[in-house]
Amino acid sequence: MKKNVILWLLAIIIGIPLWLMTFSYGSSMMNQPSDIEAFIGYATVILSIALPVIGVVYLAIRFMKKKLSANASIDSIGVSSRRTGSVPSLALIIMMGATMLSTTGCNTKVRPGWVGIRVNNVGSGRGVQDIPIVTGLVWYNPFTEDIYQYPTFTTTVNWTYSLTEGKPVDQSMSFNSVEGAVVNADVSGSYAFKAEKVPYLFVKFRETPDELADTYIRSRVRDHLNENAAKMRIVDIFGLQKQVLLKQTLTDLRTELGPLGIDFQSVSFINALRVDNGVRNSINNVIAATQQAIAAENKVREIKAIARQDSVRAAGQEAALKVNPRALEWKVVERWDGHLPLVNGSSSAIINLPNTTFLAPVAAPARRK
Repeated sequence: MKKNVILWLLAIIIGIPLWLMTFSYGSSMMNQPSDIEAFIGYATVILSIALPVIGVVYLAIRFMKKKLSANASIDSIGVSSRRTGSVPSLALIIMMGATMLSTTGCNTKVRPGWVGIRVNNVGSGRGVQDIPIVTGLVWYNPFTEDIYQYPTFTTTVNWTYSLTEGKPVDQSMSFNSVEGAVVNADVSGSYAFKAEKVPYLFVKFRETPDELADTYIRSRVRDHLNENAAKMRIVDIFGLQKQVLLKQTLTDLRTELGPLGIDFQSVSFINALRVDNGVRNSINNVIAATQQAIAAENKVREIKAIARQDSVRAAGQEAALKVNPRALEWKVVERWDGHLPLVNGSSSAIINLPNTTFLAPVAAPARRK
C-alpha cells in the first residue's frame, strides 16, 4: 500500500510539470505562422490532453474490476452486469471532465484591429514574447501564460471635468500662462499603438491600454501643454494663438512618444477654457479694448482712403485741363442753370460799356465879364 502511494506521489510530482511543459510548447507552436509548426503544435496539445485522459480511464477500469472481483459473494448476474456496465459510463464521465478541464480557458481570440502579446510566467523563458500575436484564435497555457491585447486602430480619449463624459472622475488638465494665470481645460487626444512596439510598451510600463492612457499618456499631454502655454499671454491662449498652442503640443508629443510606439494624431480642447472670474473680466476688457482699437484703425484707414480719392480726382481734373483747355468751359456749361448773370465782365457781348472815366473833373464854363 505504501509502495503504491509513493509511486502515485512520484507520478504526480514528475507528471504535472512535464505535462505543463508539453502543453505550453504545443500551444506556443500552434500560433506560429508556418503550417508545419502549427500542425506539430496541434498534435502536441492533443496528445498532452489525450494521454492523461487515457491513463485516468485505464486506472478507473482497473479499479472497478478489482472492486467487482472482491465482491465475489454476489452471484446475481443482473447485479454483476449492472456493475460491469457502470465501468464505461464512469470512464466516459472521467474523460469528459478531463477534456473540459484541459481545454477550458486554453484559448482566446485576438479581435481585428488588435494585437496580442504572450507573457510567460515561469521557467527560464519567462517574460514577454518579442513577436506580437496577430488577429485570430490564440492557444496558450492558462497555468503558466497570460495574453494581453492592445488596439492598433485610432483611439480617442477624453480627459474632462464632467463626470458624465469620459471617466466618472475629474481628469481635466490645468496649465499656466506667462502671467501665471491658471487655465483649466477639457482635452481630447487621438493616438494609435504601433503593433511592432507593443511588446516594448508592455515591458516598459506593465499596464493595459486604458491604464496607460489615464496615467503616462495623460501626464505627458498635460506637461507639454503647460510647457508651451507658459510662453504665451492669457489673452493669446483664449485668442488666435490657441491653435498654435495645440499644434506645438502635438508636435512635442509625436517627437517624444513616437519612438516608444505611440503615434499621436491630434490634440484639441473639447469645451470652453475655464479661468476664475477676475481673469475672465480682464480678458474681456482687453478684448473690448482691442476691438475698439481695431475699429479706430479702420476709421483712420477709411478717412485716408477718401482723402486719396479726392486727391486723385483733383489730379485727374488738372491733367484734363492741361490737355484740353476748353474742358473748363464745358464744365461751366454743364453747371449753368439757364439764367444770365446780372453783372458781366468787359469780355461779355451782352453789356458793352464805353471806356469812360467817370471820376475825371469837368471844367466849368467861362464867365462873361
